[in-house]
Amino acid sequence: MRPMSSFKEMVENIGVESLLDGSILDQSASSSSLSISKVAIIDVQGMTCHSCVSNIQDNLSSKEGIKSIVVSLKDCEATVEYNTSKWNGEDIAEMIDNMGYEAKLKYIKDILESGNDTSILREAIIDIQGMTCQSCVNSIQCTIGSKNGIKSIAVSLKDCEGRVVFDSTKWDGESIAEAIDDMGFDAALKLVKDVSPLIPALNAETSNCDAESDYKSVTPVMSTPTSILRKSMINKGDGDQLIMDVDSNSVRIGKRCAKFKQNVENSLERCTLAVEGMTCASCVAYIERNISKLNG
Repeated sequence: MRPMSSFKEMVENIGVESLLDGSILDQSASSSSLSISKVAIIDVQGMTCHSCVSNIQDNLSSKEGIKSIVVSLKDCEATVEYNTSKWNGEDIAEMIDNMGYEAKLKYIKDILESGNDTSILREAIIDIQGMTCQSCVNSIQCTIGSKNGIKSIAVSLKDCEGRVVFDSTKWDGESIAEAIDDMGFDAALKLVKDVSPLIPALNAETSNCDAESDYKSVTPVMSTPTSILRKSMINKGDGDQLIMDVDSNSVRIGKRCAKFKQNVENSLERCTLAVEGMTCASCVAYIERNISKLNG
């Protein structure tokens, strides 16, 4: 397919003035470019209660270019997704610091917003010897987690083990183990496995409790059970609402339901989720209470 600029040149070459505005061409070109977001992990010291958490979240979430933010009082950490054309990690940390807290950027993770993501995720389980304290854990997580293509990392001091989810087009298990080894630890790859979602997308092939959906305007897609646990009520768009019911075995939205895969490998991992819409400690307690009921 010819770009619009080519048609503009063809028209002008035959002696007819083109009315195609250059700004339209610019807009067309820019619209085809990918919108790039990044996630900044920021250490935040000085928080004493959930009011501090709400204060930071409310202030940052109101800024243009801040897509989501979740602050953990327990971990003294903020996870911020932002538009790279408007922000960088250091500026976000400085903004939190100016609010009266001690904030320092730990690392940044890349997110490429594209529906054509062909990356294949795998998880490497790495034996790590030589760690003596939590500072060693933090050092490995911050250094490895900041690298492009590393999706997540969780290091256990007790088990002397690191679990790293990575883009296999950019990394392999041996190279990750070598990167940890270069930091002064004795690291050896134990195994690598594919990372698969717990349940498939909620579509016609998923268990349907009724032939017609109560919610035709949106088909919920779930890569994990927690990916839609952001609200217990879902707006249909016509003023009505649907109840989202979650138990230990399934998720039900209106008349549609999907079951969680059972007998998943018994392994513990930790992930950081951005949860929007929380306004007080009751929201936190509600989420914790319901998630703790899920199998696993």
